[in-house]
Amino acid sequence: MEFVNYLELNIPKDFTEDRTFVDIGCGTGKPVFAAAASDCGFSKVIGIEIVPSLLDQAKAVHKQYLDCSARNNNCHIDLL
Repeated sequence: MEFVNYLELNIPKDFTEDRTFVDIGCGTGKPVFAAAASDCGFSKVIGIEIVPSLLDQAKAVHKQYLDCSARNNNCHIDLL
C-alpha cells in the first residue's frame, strides 16, 4: 500500500495527543482503512461520502475490516 508508506514517512511519530484522520469524499474508503491500519497513531479515522452507493460499499468493507487481524485495535472508524 503506497498510501500507508506515504503516511508513515510524512507524519511525525512523536505526537502524544490523539490524532484524527479525515477523508472528505472517501469513496469506497480505501484511504480510510489504510490510515486506520497504519502505524501513524490515529485514534480516530473518519470517512465522509455523499454518494449513497459509495458509502454503502465503504460500510461493507468496514464490516470486513473489523474481522481483519491487521487492523489497529486502538483506532475507531466512522463512516458518514
